[in-house]
Amino acid sequence: MLTRAAKPSCKPPMRLALDQIDGLRPHLNVHGLRKLAATELAEAGGATHEIAAVTGHRSLAMIDLYTRTAVQPKLAGAAIARLMPPKNSLAKRN
Repeated sequence: MLTRAAKPSCKPPMRLALDQIDGLRPHLNVHGLRKLAATELAEAGGATHEIAAVTGHRSLAMIDLYTRTAVQPKLAGAAIARLMPPKNSLAKRN
């Protein structure tokens, strides 16, 4: 692959492809974009295997690492909700 100046490059092909996208910030990289995709999918409610299918991760542990902070507030809310009595049960007691 060639650089914008039409010179051969020793950069990885994916980096070269990202360099060709106008307006893309230079500090973005494939790793960061992959992590962003995993996080966004987790926040949208994607299952671990669904996220792995999109990002190409072979290790579900990596998906878990990337998405832990994205889903933690949702999981915490669900856990606390389990401790609360159903709203209808309060009305039946009175």
